Amino acid sequence: LKRHSDTGFVVIKRGSNSSALLADVTTYSSGNGGRWSKSFAATEHYDELKADIENAVHYINTVLDKQAELMCFFVCLGTNDQALAGGGALFVAELPVFVKNLRDDFGTHTTGKKTPFIWRRPQLGTATSIVAESIAIRAGLDAYAKTDAQFVSMDVDDLERQAGDIHETPESSIAHVTTRSSSWLSFRIALSTDTLLRMATKEERIEARQTILRTGEKRAARQPMRSAGELAQEEAGATPPTDEPTDDQSEAEAAAELES
Repeated sequence: LKRHSDTGFVVIKRGSNSSALLADVTTYSSGNGGRWSKSFAATEHYDELKADIENAVHYINTVLDKQAELMCFFVCLGTNDQALAGGGALFVAELPVFVKNLRDDFGTHTTGKKTPFIWRRPQLGTATSIVAESIAIRAGLDAYAKTDAQFVSMDVDDLERQAGDIHETPESSIAHVTTRSSSWLSFRIALSTDTLLRMATKEERIEARQTILRTGEKRAARQPMRSAGELAQEEAGATPPTDEPTDDQSEAEAAAELES
């Protein structure tokens, strides 16, 4: 936010119930179910996503008379792929193709680096998942991340699930970005994005690190997720424990921690 506060930013969010990357889990109907792969662009999700991105970029570039730059993709796919026998292999084969398609079709970077990707790794043990498919998908994401410096496979296994044991609770979900607890996921995305954008100089890294310390976000990133009861206590005025370093931390220490 500090780097882009003079011009602002836009979040383009598109979601679909029961959809998958490539596995044919649920038939596409009016925006729900179906597949996101470009192989089914005209009849399922890809062309609709394309329209959303192009409309946003057009508005920024023409109506607002600014220059849009697509900074990052955040993807939550795999939960439904792992519910179908053979879905893991389909997912792993499609993953690099899908990433390349999004970069080629929508990337605007002028720095020479690939558009960053943060991919939320599907949780283990959900009610509909098949263990072997889950393991294959998660291993595929981690393996691909090792080949692509601008790709992060983000772990969310510690986020609490609802009673149905498929979806995260509202407090854990990115869909509820206004709730207090959603910072657990949204802050992880912010940290991953910052890593991928790779600030150029040591001075910028030190400044960013000290900004994190001042705002207290470091504590949210390092502490385990608190329960709803603990959050209620905090809202009532209880002071949670903190292990934040003081603001007078030396620049050398700040730089070393940010690098790590």
